Amino acid sequence: MVYFVDIDDTICKHDSNIPLDGNRDYSDAIPIKENIDKINNLYDQGHDITYWTARGSRSGKDWLDFTKKQLDEWGCKYHNVRADKPYYDKFIEDRSLFIEDVKIFISHRGNIFGEIPELENKPDYIDEAISAGYEVEIDVRYIDGIFWLGHDEAEYEISLEFLTDRADKLWIHAKDTGALSELLNYPELRVFYHTFEDQTIISDGHIWTHNLDEITSKSIIPLMDDSYDVNHFKEDFYGVCSDHIEHYKQEYLKL
Repeated sequence: MVYFVDIDDTICKHDSNIPLDGNRDYSDAIPIKENIDKINNLYDQGHDITYWTARGSRSGKDWLDFTKKQLDEWGCKYHNVRADKPYYDKFIEDRSLFIEDVKIFISHRGNIFGEIPELENKPDYIDEAISAGYEVEIDVRYIDGIFWLGHDEAEYEISLEFLTDRADKLWIHAKDTGALSELLNYPELRVFYHTFEDQTIISDGHIWTHNLDEITSKSIIPLMDDSYDVNHFKEDFYGVCSDHIEHYKQEYLKL
C-alpha cells in the first residue's frame, strides 16, 4: 500500500502555535517517538511511505532539505519526502487515517499463523517474524550473567547485542527478576514483568492489558487465540499481540 504521512502534529509536536502568516520555525519540532515507530513499522512491512508536508506553503520558504535532515535525525524510515502539500483548514476525503488508527501488530514468541511450540523463542524464528514485518514479544531469562530465550525454561543462549540490535522490534517479557533488573539498565529496550496481573506497565510507558474491559490508548492487547471479536478493534488501543497475528492484522484492515 502507498501511504502519504503528514509531519507536524502527526509525528512531531510544537510548543508554539502557527503564526497568522504561516511563517513557523520548524526547528522547534519535538518528535513523537511512538508515532514515528508506527510509520516505521508500516515501512518495514513493505508499504510505500511518503512524508507529505505543507511546510512553506504559506510563507514561500523552502523547508524540504531541512525537513529531510530532521526526519533522518529522528530515525524516520521513508521512500520519499514532498513539500508540495497545499495549505488547508480541513481535508475531506474517503481514505484518511488518524495516527491513532495505525496499530502495532506483535507476533507472540515468533508465531504468525498459530502456535508452533517447538519453534517459539528460537532466534531464527524471531528474525523470520521481524522480516515478515512484525514486532515480536519474547521471553528472556538471566542466569549466571547469561541471557536466555525460553518460556518455561532457558532454551536458547543469546547475547545482549541480540536484544539491543533489535530493540525497536522486540517487546521483552522478563521471566525472572534478574532479567528484569538487568534489562532495565538499557533504556532502548521495552521490558515488562508480569504473572497474573490485569495490567502491566512496560518500561516505555505502554500497558500490557489482559483485562479487555479496561483498554486505553496505551494498551497492548494479548490475544492468544483467533476467536476475539474484532469489532472491539474500533476501541482506542496501541497494539495487539497474538500467535495468530496475521489473522488479526487482516481483520483489522477490513474495518
